[in-house]
Amino acid sequence: AIGGDGGAAFYRRSPSEPAHPGKFVTADGAWWELTTLVPQPEMFGALADGVSDDAWSINDALAFADTIELTGEYGVVSPVILRQGQSLRGLNPVRSGINLRAANAEVMTDPDASAYSVTLEGLYIDGRNVANTGLRFQDNNNNNSGLRNLRIRNFLELGLTIGANSDQLVMDRVDIGPSRAGTPTSVSLRHIGPGPFYATNCSITSGAGIGLYSSSHCTLVNTRINFFVNGLIRFEPRTRNTFMNLVGPFLENTGFAHAADGVPAGAPVGILCDGVDDPSGDTSGGIIIENPQKVQAGWASTLFKAVNGGMISVDC
Repeated sequence: AIGGDGGAAFYRRSPSEPAHPGKFVTADGAWWELTTLVPQPEMFGALADGVSDDAWSINDALAFADTIELTGEYGVVSPVILRQGQSLRGLNPVRSGINLRAANAEVMTDPDASAYSVTLEGLYIDGRNVANTGLRFQDNNNNNSGLRNLRIRNFLELGLTIGANSDQLVMDRVDIGPSRAGTPTSVSLRHIGPGPFYATNCSITSGAGIGLYSSSHCTLVNTRINFFVNGLIRFEPRTRNTFMNLVGPFLENTGFAHAADGVPAGAPVGILCDGVDDPSGDTSGGIIIENPQKVQAGWASTLFKAVNGGMISVDC
C-alpha cells in the first residue's frame, strides 16, 4: 500500500500474481499477498483523514474480503459499492465513518447483481451537505440485509433509499438526520418495495423535506419521526392489503426542521395516507398506529389525512 501506509498488515509469498487487489511485487519480481481475513482500507492505501479520496481503497478492500473494518474517517468522491454477503463494520457511529465529498458519492449496493445479506454497522455516513444520497439499496435482491448502530446525515435528497425485494431487511438503532440543508423534496427514508422492511429503536429527524415515504409493507417499532418541513410520513399503498405499522412511535413537529427556525411560511399535512397508486379505485391499504409515545402536530395544517381510499387507524 501507499498513502499514509498505516496498514500494519501481514503478507505471504505467492507463487504467482494473485487475482485480488491485496498484493504487491518486490524488486526481485516476487509476489506477496495479504493474509488478513478482515482488512482495513489503510492496508490498500487509504489515508483515513476524512478528506482525501479513499473510495478506491475501500472498494479494493471489498474486492479482497467480504467483511472490512473501518477504524477511522474516510473521504470519498465516488460510490462505495457493496455486493452480496458483504459487510462494512465500524467501531462506533461517532468515530468511524465515511464522508461523502461529491454530489454522486454514496454508499450503495451493486446495481447489477444481488445484494442479499449486506450489513452495515457501527459507523456513520455523512453527506457533508454536498452528496445527494447517503445509502442506497438498489432494485435487486436486498433480502436478509441488516443495518445496526448506524448514522446517516447531511444529505441533499435521500438519506436511506430502499428499492425492491427487501424482505427481511432489518434496521436497529439507525439514526437518519439531520438534513436541514436538503431540498424541499428530500426524503430521509424512502422505501419503494415491493417487499417490507422492519425497524426498531430508530430515529428519523430534522429535515427540509419529508421524514418517511413508503409504498409497500413496513413495520417500525419504538421509532422517532420528528421535525420535518414538508411532513412526517407519506404512505402510498399500492393494494388494499398493504399496511404501514407504527408501534409505539414518537411523532412530533412538522412545518419546520428545528425549533430555532421560527414560524414557517407553510403548513403541511403531518401524516398522509394516499391510495393514489392503488389501481383498484376502492378502499386501499393504510397506516396503523398503536400505542404512540407522543403525537404533536407542530405547524401542520392537518395532522392525519387519508385520501383516495387510504386509511389511518390510531389505537392509543
